[in-house]
Amino acid sequence: MMPSFLRTLKTAILVLLVASSMVLSFLLWSDNLQEGSEIGLAQPHSLPIAATPSLGQTIRPYEIDVETGDRHTVIRPGSAAYAFWTGQLLTARPMHPIVSTAMPSSATLRVSFQFGIPLNGAIGKAWLDGLGQELVGWQCRTIVIYAMSGWRTCNMALIGNDAGGQTQIFIEQTTLSVSSLESTAQSEAEAAPYSVWGGF
Repeated sequence: MMPSFLRTLKTAILVLLVASSMVLSFLLWSDNLQEGSEIGLAQPHSLPIAATPSLGQTIRPYEIDVETGDRHTVIRPGSAAYAFWTGQLLTARPMHPIVSTAMPSSATLRVSFQFGIPLNGAIGKAWLDGLGQELVGWQCRTIVIYAMSGWRTCNMALIGNDAGGQTQIFIEQTTLSVSSLESTAQSEAEAAPYSVWGGF
């Protein structure tokens, strides 16, 4: 039979071990052992909080693809070229819409504005004056300003999906000068050329 002294000593050691284990576990999970410890389970520094974008930033094109002849370039927000092309889009004044099933394949100028969110009638009005009826019941993600050989003014195509998910294209006339826009597109494509692989 074990003496009472040894039983008391064993109980005291067991209580100390359990208590120290609980304290160390608490310190570890509350990140108080981060300094000087090999175990770090918490983020030592807080991550920066991203600024909330304004409505204008969320509905602007995230990319503008410019194609003239066999030359291509890509324009992104923050550049002078981006300001120029979005300015052209804002002054385009589309008129005489017609529904089409496809874009013309032989355009001499093609400027595609790619939007990250679908434009509906309310949001689209921020970009195209007079736009509204065309976007009732469907959503547009791409707006294309294009011209064919011999044209004096550009057309515009609104490419999107109707309520059933089918592709729908509205073609509209504009007053944008083909010669002026082609000249700008050619100089931009020469300054920052892109190669197109397999149409992508």
